[in-house]
Amino acid sequence: MLSEKPYKTKHQKIVSPNGARNMTAIYSLELIITGKKIQKSGFRSAVEDIALDLSITGTAENIKKQDKTGMNVYEVKVIGEGTEVNLREFVRRVNKINTFHQINKLDENVLNSKKQIDRRFYPEFVIKRDEKNEIPERMDEAVHYVKHLYGEMHDLKEETNKNFNELSGETRTLKEETNENFKTMEKKYHTISENLTFFVDIVAEYAKMKEPGLGGKIDEIKKKYKR
Repeated sequence: MLSEKPYKTKHQKIVSPNGARNMTAIYSLELIITGKKIQKSGFRSAVEDIALDLSITGTAENIKKQDKTGMNVYEVKVIGEGTEVNLREFVRRVNKINTFHQINKLDENVLNSKKQIDRRFYPEFVIKRDEKNEIPERMDEAVHYVKHLYGEMHDLKEETNKNFNELSGETRTLKEETNENFKTMEKKYHTISENLTFFVDIVAEYAKMKEPGLGGKIDEIKKKYKR
């Protein structure tokens, strides 16, 4: 009986017996990220956070080189190792990193350059730092977390404003409903008062008919209470 376990082709791609790709295969992907002020902006620390969340191993390091004119060009080189699904999500999130600087977006076709590997070369995701510039690079990381904290504070402020506006709206509605209730009560009280006055007048007139001697007292009482 033939084994149902996946087997490798001569190109070392793990293939299932039915021809489908094994989704747990591990790939290595190299990214060169460019942009204005791409370095010393907390970018690598942001990449590290994404990698840790997606179980991506690899490295991120700053690269400085010169173009044909002799001008310095700054880049960030990232190597990511993981499943195809996680690497795709990794690229998507890296494209959305906000470091307050312009980052040239990566084309999703960059995934076509991935290479399948038998096992991970990097056991974790690390930032390669220049030992001569350790303090500035640590400041770079501090910048990233300050920005992250700022973002959370901004979100909290918006949430607070939203809750305040909702509470203000509910209070306004309650006030309007209370005013309406008071108006309704006032109308009902006025109607009841008129009915009672009418009833008292009937009783007073009936009393005067039965006891003419009480007529003066009754009129005096009504005058006293402005009836």
